[in-house]
Amino acid sequence: MKERSLTLEQATRPVAMAASADVQAWHDEQTRQAIKEADAGDFATPAELKETVRKYVQHG
Repeated sequence: MKERSLTLEQATRPVAMAASADVQAWHDEQTRQAIKEADAGDFATPAELKETVRKYVQHG
């Protein structure tokens, strides 16, 4: 099976999806909470960041 490359436009255009109202409400609340934490200076520690990178990046 031959792989097909996407154009930049195809890869970055919004996907038409209708999120349910409860999913949208959850997402909105998560975003508000993250902004509140950032405004308070509550960011990941260097150790937490390193742990996350190691989880997703081989040899990270």
